[in-house]
Amino acid sequence: SVSTEQQVREPGIVFSIGCGEGLMERQLERMGVEVYGVDPAPGAKDLYQGKYLMDEYPGGGQTIIFNESIEHLTEEQFANIWNKLPESVFVIITNWVNFHPIEPDTTGWDYVRLIDDEFYDRLLYGNRLVLRNGSHLVFEVVEKQIWKQ
Repeated sequence: SVSTEQQVREPGIVFSIGCGEGLMERQLERMGVEVYGVDPAPGAKDLYQGKYLMDEYPGGGQTIIFNESIEHLTEEQFANIWNKLPESVFVIITNWVNFHPIEPDTTGWDYVRLIDDEFYDRLLYGNRLVLRNGSHLVFEVVEKQIWKQ
């Protein structure tokens, strides 16, 4: 269950990692949220329909969203993002399918073997869990460890 305090929390500045076309980002903007789409994919600028788009997460913000994107990042891309996160930021990882048990990536690409329980345990170490349900994870960064590849 989610406490009332967590339900009324303002998202602050949101960075959406892997924003694609920007559908979710436009919805957030309509609700008055300042949102920046971040997408390292070469064609992202041609697809994105939101207000802001960057090639790389600059650091900062109060909420970071990985919406169906974390499994597409390489270890280097993920480390670059993780090591720029400020403390007290909320991180939201979600996928359109809530699958569990979480299976490691087997595509042969050099992905961070994301969407597996060991990876989520590593993310949560020293941080405050808000929600963990299958492949969905929400937590607050409290004691950020540098991500070593």
